[in-house]
Amino acid sequence: MRFLSPGFAQTAGGQAAPVLAGKVELVEGDVRFFDRDMTMRRPFTEDSIFEGESIATGPNGEVHLRMEDGGFIAVRPGTRMRIAKFRAQGDESDAVTIGLLEGSFRSITGWIARFGRNNYQVRTPTVTIGARHRP
Repeated sequence: MRFLSPGFAQTAGGQAAPVLAGKVELVEGDVRFFDRDMTMRRPFTEDSIFEGESIATGPNGEVHLRMEDGGFIAVRPGTRMRIAKFRAQGDESDAVTIGLLEGSFRSITGWIARFGRNNYQVRTPTVTIGARHRP
């Protein structure tokens, strides 16, 4: 599987520290997370997902994520996607970028999109995206 390059913040010691994007609320079937080194792990409820990590679901897999900005993402069966960018610090630099390689997901945006619509992006190799904003 090919995924985009991950993003990581620097700690005070100069080491890369992963940026928390959200927590797993539900896992069903075949779901795999891949870190920046493409090391695979099987997620469980309450596990963290970090900026730069990739998600792959099998034909019977689904995972629900509660994002740090209060948003929600439900990754459907047969999906390959990546949390390419996630920054939720409460300022104008906050942003979400999701890379969807194949499959589908449902998202209820959090406060990042609410306060800056252009700060929430989904990038796909094909362009079939439906989006609506709830006031």
